[in-house]
Amino acid sequence: MPAATDAPVVVRSAPFHAAVIRLELTHDELRTAMGPAIGEVLQAVAAQGLAPTGPVFSHHFRHPTTTFDLEVGVPVATPVTPSGRVVPTEMPARTVARTVHRGAYEELGPAWGAFEAWLGSSGHEAHDDLWESYVVGPESGDDPTTWRTELNRPLRGFERELVTTRVIDAPAERVFAAWLDADVLARWWGPDGFRTTFHAFDATPGGRWLFTMHAPDGTDHANETTLLEVDAPRRLRLSHDVQPPFELVATFTERDGRTELFWRQVFPTAEAAERIAAYAGSGNEQTLDRLEAVLAERPATT
Repeated sequence: MPAATDAPVVVRSAPFHAAVIRLELTHDELRTAMGPAIGEVLQAVAAQGLAPTGPVFSHHFRHPTTTFDLEVGVPVATPVTPSGRVVPTEMPARTVARTVHRGAYEELGPAWGAFEAWLGSSGHEAHDDLWESYVVGPESGDDPTTWRTELNRPLRGFERELVTTRVIDAPAERVFAAWLDADVLARWWGPDGFRTTFHAFDATPGGRWLFTMHAPDGTDHANETTLLEVDAPRRLRLSHDVQPPFELVATFTERDGRTELFWRQVFPTAEAAERIAAYAGSGNEQTLDRLEAVLAERPATT
């Protein structure tokens, strides 16, 4: 990836309502049509007593060629009433590859090219559509090095999955080992405020983990997990054998002493994945925050 573009991650996007205008035009027409369309959306939203809940975005229904088929708009808390060209839409939760480009809009072409190359080399297959969110732009100042544009490509094959990625400042061997030591695992497994008590723990393939997760409100959650695969220090595969059932695959890729952790939960149905993503997405992020904190407390032995 270019130096001004962040390393891509695979995440679950949050669903949101939006007010948009649909545009079908050429590249030259796009240069002059975007600004007025955004202004029209913002005016219609304000006239209905609403305010944007996030940055301006453009959602392309297909990969741009010589022409563009897109909608441009802003997220809103509740659906807008149609007004002129402005209509309501809803962006559903999706598993996406995401990166952030830091720089001028004229640099977005090369940034997208590098992003697409990363998708191909990583073995991901993308849907036809894509979107950009203009997180920080010219309205913030004239220095384009401070501008930030979020690039998103929805991925195929993840409808039943919940994915979390994290780059951890520790070698793969240490990150991997933190999963297979019950005492260490108990210190970070679960979202903020949870405690975990292990009653049985077998770190070999086919081994069973019996444990209780103690929620902050005092509720106890009994858990049973089977360790299906151990490929140190590259890959772990586990099955969660109580409700909600899922399979968890964790892969550990080391680059320059840091580890890219890819956390992938596969559920029986897309509906189950969607339902659980409403709370587990943030819970997984908190869990990995706790893992990073534990690894930071335990320096590597020499």
